[in-house]
Amino acid sequence: MKISPITEAERFKHLDVIRGFALLGILLMNIVSMGGLWRAYDNPLMFGHAGNLNTGIWIFLHIFMEGKMRALFSIMYGATIIFLTSRLEQQSTESADIYFRRTLWLFVFGIAHAYLLFDGDILFTYAICGLFLYPFRKLNPKVLFGIAALIIGMNAYVSYQRAAETRSVISLGKAAMEASSNNQELTEEQAEDLNDYNDWSKYSTPTLRQMEKEARPWRGSALEVLKTRAEEVFDNHSDPIYSFGNTKYDVWCMMLVGMALLRLGILTGEKSQSFYLKFLLFGYGVGVLINSFTAWQIVQSQFDPFTMDLMSTTYDVGRLLVAFGHIALLMLIVKSGLMQWFTGRLALIGQTALSNYIFQSLITSVIFTGYGFELYGRLDYYQLYIVVIAIWCVQLVITPIWLRSFKYGPLEWLLRSLTYWNSQPMLR
Repeated sequence: MKISPITEAERFKHLDVIRGFALLGILLMNIVSMGGLWRAYDNPLMFGHAGNLNTGIWIFLHIFMEGKMRALFSIMYGATIIFLTSRLEQQSTESADIYFRRTLWLFVFGIAHAYLLFDGDILFTYAICGLFLYPFRKLNPKVLFGIAALIIGMNAYVSYQRAAETRSVISLGKAAMEASSNNQELTEEQAEDLNDYNDWSKYSTPTLRQMEKEARPWRGSALEVLKTRAEEVFDNHSDPIYSFGNTKYDVWCMMLVGMALLRLGILTGEKSQSFYLKFLLFGYGVGVLINSFTAWQIVQSQFDPFTMDLMSTTYDVGRLLVAFGHIALLMLIVKSGLMQWFTGRLALIGQTALSNYIFQSLITSVIFTGYGFELYGRLDYYQLYIVVIAIWCVQLVITPIWLRSFKYGPLEWLLRSLTYWNSQPMLR
């Protein structure tokens, strides 16, 4: 049998709706670094004068969106691994060849995206993780959940250790500062503590002058923007894959969950409405409670860095449970036939997720960097979300129009053609 890409008839609308929802939602978080307010990702009070509005937006995102959209995106990628390889193995013995070729091309796409458009690219990480996950595709869902739970536990331990280190840096640094202010001669150890504290302060509580200095290269010429981004990307990509606590373990964990959920039929709408209702109540009931508590603690501490690090010990549990709630809610909406005008558009965006993901980076590069309007760091935190809504509207309108004439998004067509070494038919 000739190996061929997945056809439109073989697609699961449920998967595409979740993927489309995650694709739109991920911009809510990416926009902060795209717009030059990346330090406000964890502390919206650092920028602008709309303190209450900014804090309110941050609380909503912390509870329902931050990390949850990345989790959904990763869950869908894990599900795609099972869906793609199962189908390929029915067609040919060359399933591994196709799978790894597709993953390596995604690796190339990720490098190009990161260096040219957005240093927060996730495709590179997905490709790296995807290379290791192929042998896991036939594991029992319980085993997949077990491995994911182990990673979540280890991530929580790393977060706790990070919080302890932050507390140590602050306490020792302040003690050394007090000794210095009292004209005491600092020991070599105290001098080192003071230097560590000053370095930490520059990163966690930068001055307006420092932030403006960091923003200036992003508003420079295209070459200056490329140089600045390349420095950031090189550091990120150089992070050792075995360094625990980095994004790769986050992604691996959620991909394993996605593989298990697909094997159980949860992502393909095979369960009953009562099951999804219970899934929703469990996910939102526990997850929202956890995230609301951590949000309250962080806001009460005025976004104290130690408190934020300490609260991150429950990060993966809270975001995964809320992601479960999002999945269950979307499943209930699709199965009940409600909001078909909206879920239909979400499904089309899910079909063209790669093109729409890169489009978000392209348009924000033009808006914020020296590629175009040079607004990097010049908008308030809440103003970034006006940009998000505008981009969503464009994507929800343009994507259905494009797919009336074409079978794939432009980058989906390119990836399929490169994966199968054969130019795919584009026109309907």
